[in-house]
Amino acid sequence: MVNHDSIYSVRPATLEDARKVTDLIIASDIEEYGVPDCTIEDVLGIWGNIPISKNTWIIQNNNTLVGYGFLEEISQGRLDCYGFIHPSWYGRGVGPLLLQNMEQRAQEYIVKYQKENIAYELNQFVPAQNQLAIQLLDGNGYQFDKVYSRMVITMTNEPVTTDLPDDVQLLRFDKSRDSQGLYEAYVESFKDTRGYYEEPFEEWIQKRSTDQHDPSLWYVTYYRDELVGFIICKTFPEGTYVEYLGVKRIGRKKGIGATLLTTVFKESYRRNITTVLLNVDANSLTGANRLYESVGMKPTFQIACYQKKS
Repeated sequence: MVNHDSIYSVRPATLEDARKVTDLIIASDIEEYGVPDCTIEDVLGIWGNIPISKNTWIIQNNNTLVGYGFLEEISQGRLDCYGFIHPSWYGRGVGPLLLQNMEQRAQEYIVKYQKENIAYELNQFVPAQNQLAIQLLDGNGYQFDKVYSRMVITMTNEPVTTDLPDDVQLLRFDKSRDSQGLYEAYVESFKDTRGYYEEPFEEWIQKRSTDQHDPSLWYVTYYRDELVGFIICKTFPEGTYVEYLGVKRIGRKKGIGATLLTTVFKESYRRNITTVLLNVDANSLTGANRLYESVGMKPTFQIACYQKKS
């Protein structure tokens, strides 16, 4: 039996690793999904939000990068982990070594949570069809939680926006006019969803102020002088990414979600951005995936979440 630990070295990532890490993730994406789903900007963006000296792992065989993983504390009590292995190294002990390092680091967080009586969840996100990854997680006490679908539209012609009732007004986001109302609409729309946690307005709006966030592609809708719908987007080399789309209860059944999406489609197309993408819970209780399909978006691949929790 091969002692896999003896043929690999493990260390934290450094900024100089960003290009090689991106290339490894792209190779993994193409193997799993048939298309790349990562840019160097994505990698650097994640590293800007986590302590990379403690929450990233580079696995090498001699000087060859064969695996990479990271852990992100999304909120107090929620830890999300992602691991990537070069396809030529599948089934050669890289996955178990990544998982071991992730869990050791997660345990440091969990000890703190337990002292403070904070419930926790440790999430591992893997390609939904990768049986090696699923077997590894099953064998280490993880339970299946959800499947997320990547939805995409690639536009070849200028899209047509859908109409709104006369009493609903669509506006481009204005920071001074809309920020507080946008936050309140976000809270109402997402408070019952997985992963939601309370966050003060100032912290929440600051996190929507990264280089990737593009407020010129954000839109809001007003009904009876109340902000009831919104869409928040980021721009990446691969296209426009819809981070959040929400409609308050009072504004539902008015076609607001479809109008917000098609407005972003049209404005993206005007800027020569032909791809718009987002992630959605494949079993969304609100039927969000049906909305996305109704405006022409199609699922391209799925990511599964496996979980341990207190």
